[in-house]
Amino acid sequence: MDYSRCLWTFDKTEPKVIDGRTYYPVYSPTTEGKASVLLGEDDVKHLVALYDESITRSDEVIGSFLNEVKNMGLWDNIIIIFTSEHGCPRPCYT
Repeated sequence: MDYSRCLWTFDKTEPKVIDGRTYYPVYSPTTEGKASVLLGEDDVKHLVALYDESITRSDEVIGSFLNEVKNMGLWDNIIIIFTSEHGCPRPCYT
């Protein structure tokens, strides 16, 4: 997988005001310190809503899984381990 085109923002960025509108720069490892994209406030709200939806969906799926484990009578005889890997925010295949 090629992650070079994924957008990364690890540090809080200072907003830029252009024509009275606020934008937030997002940096990529390939842009050598220059913003690769500017996100407007509506963009940020949309991305937060997408993130919230994905967390809600994950909670629903995990809850269904745990309920099924209980329904199968396995709850007292099972160890469940969840791991996570942050990965790329969108598919980055070459």
